[in-house]
Amino acid sequence: MLRCLKEVCERHCGRICPLGSRRDIARAFLCVVLFSVVEVAFTQELTPRAYWPAPQGTKFVLAGYAYSTGDIVTDPSLPLVGVDSTIRTGVFAYQQTISLAGRTTNIQFELPYTDATTTGEFRGDTVDREITGIGDVSATISINLVGAPTMTRAEFQAFRQNPKPVLATSLKVVAPTGEYESGRDYNTVVLNYLYRLR
Repeated sequence: MLRCLKEVCERHCGRICPLGSRRDIARAFLCVVLFSVVEVAFTQELTPRAYWPAPQGTKFVLAGYAYSTGDIVTDPSLPLVGVDSTIRTGVFAYQQTISLAGRTTNIQFELPYTDATTTGEFRGDTVDREITGIGDVSATISINLVGAPTMTRAEFQAFRQNPKPVLATSLKVVAPTGEYESGRDYNTVVLNYLYRLR
C-alpha cells in the first residue's frame, strides 16, 4: 500500500516521496485522494501576451485552428446530457496598436468559422446538430493603464531591453452573428450581445 502511494505521488506530483515518516505518508495519501476525485476541468480564454505593448501603428493578421472532441457543450446553460461533439474551428483576426489617452491600446476583430457535429439528449429525446459557417464576430479593445505608454519603434526597443510591469484591462464584445435557428429549442449561440470586461 505504501509503495503504491509513493508511486502515485511521484507520478502526479512530480517529486520523490521518501517512505518512512508519517508526514510523508500523509502527503502521499493526500496526493492520491486529490488526483482521484478530479472529474471536471474548467477552461478559460487565454491570450498569450495580450497586454504586451507594441509600437504605435503595429498591425497583425492572425490565424488559428482548434479541434475539440468529446463531452463538449458550447453553452453550459443548455439542458443537454450525454453530449458527444466534434468541433473544428478556424479563426481569422486583425489587430492594430493605437494610442488612446497616451497609452498603448490594441484593437482586435475576430471572425471564427466552425464545422461542428453534436449529439446528446435533450428533455429525454436524442438530438443532433450539424453546424458549418461563420460564428459570432467579436471585437476587443485592450489598454495598458500602467507601465506601457504609447511608444515609437525606438522607444519600444528600449522598453524591451528594460521591461516594466504592466497593468492593463480589456473589453470584449461578441455580436450574435453565428448560425441561429429560432425554431429550435437549443442553439449553439446565444442570441444577444456579450460584453466581457477583464
